[in-house]
Amino acid sequence: MLTPSWWGEVNTQFGLLKTWRVTDHGSFIDGRSISDVSIGELSIEQVPFISVRIGVKPDAVNDGGINLFGRKFGNYETDLVMRLGLVR
Repeated sequence: MLTPSWWGEVNTQFGLLKTWRVTDHGSFIDGRSISDVSIGELSIEQVPFISVRIGVKPDAVNDGGINLFGRKFGNYETDLVMRLGLVR
């Protein structure tokens, strides 16, 4: 929907908007639990930077790769956003 014409129709043009959240109760994508790793286990307040790695495992059923779209691509007019803060 938002992808510029110069990108071409043979390239990936769409996707799903995902929300990843790590809380005191575990890790979630779109509200669904994906791991028991909690925010406390990450000790992010004790390191000078936060590293996020996104990938596809070699044995994944859908092993074709990942596209990350920003504000002017795909179906959602939003940039990639990372927020840190306490949710009460």
